[in-house]
Amino acid sequence: MTTSEATAGLLTQLDQAWSDLHETISTRSERDLTEPRDSAGWSAKDHLMHVAAWGHAFLASLDGRPRHQALGIDEATDGEEDTDAINAAIFAQHRHRSPGDVLDALRASHEAMRARVAKLRDSATLAQVPGNTFEHYAEHLGWIRELLSRGGRA
Repeated sequence: MTTSEATAGLLTQLDQAWSDLHETISTRSERDLTEPRDSAGWSAKDHLMHVAAWGHAFLASLDGRPRHQALGIDEATDGEEDTDAINAAIFAQHRHRSPGDVLDALRASHEAMRARVAKLRDSATLAQVPGNTFEHYAEHLGWIRELLSRGGRA
């Protein structure tokens, strides 16, 4: 398989994962996205912001920029390499953002990642795409669907 074919395959998977995520959240009310919370206190909106933030971190890594800056966290927290602490810092930073603002951030992150993936030709970098894009979307989509089902609609 050529790198062009690999890129095309990754874009197909990314488009499908985005479609699944978008279909799940596009008709939801602000209440649906903010009120049901999981045991960690996260709402669907918080999961969406988490995905957006890590998308920006992936883009930063491709550009050689510091991850902590893209995540909007301090360097010391990022330097601990404690994913739970990093995720808690991201959550704390963004928890008060409006659903509309979060959806805009998610859309911008997705569009930037998709555009960047379309240009990738290095096989080592292409191997990083699934876990940083469509697999991450799918992971959080399950949790988002669970939260939304608690709001009275499936």
